[in-house]
Amino acid sequence: MEDEDLYTRITLRIPKELHQKLADKAKSASKSLNAEIVGRLSSSFDTRHADQMVLSAAVVEGLEERLDRQTKVAHNQVLLAGLQGQLRDVGRRISQQNQLLARIQKKIEAVEEGPSSLRSQNLWSEWFDEKKWLDTLNAEYAVLDTEWMRLRKELDDMEGLVRDGAEAPSKS
Repeated sequence: MEDEDLYTRITLRIPKELHQKLADKAKSASKSLNAEIVGRLSSSFDTRHADQMVLSAAVVEGLEERLDRQTKVAHNQVLLAGLQGQLRDVGRRISQQNQLLARIQKKIEAVEEGPSSLRSQNLWSEWFDEKKWLDTLNAEYAVLDTEWMRLRKELDDMEGLVRDGAEAPSKS
């Protein structure tokens, strides 16, 4: 009789689909359908639980945003490392090309002191061909350097965001 004083009987109409979902959940939790319904209704009045759910969603969202930023930072770091390697390679090729031009220039100077003007013309032709190649390498280097600087600035900006404002919301 004492239990009867704590509870009120009601008749409830609910859609069959909702009834089936509740029955399935109750069965999987080894509870009665009544216990499942009462538990769900009770938790809907628990504001602390609702606040925790909102806070949890905000924390998850903040963590997802931070992870996205950190992923982009890591991606840009890989791109920068690749560009640095390309810049080093092109820089080495430019250095080698300059050395080749210097050697050709010395040969030209040595030939011009002698009687063979045909040999001098051939060396000048070779020198101009190599100079064109050097100009191409310098242009390639300039493009790579510009892209490297753009990515470096973007990465610095992203790292600043991750460092300054990307902390997950705290549980207060």
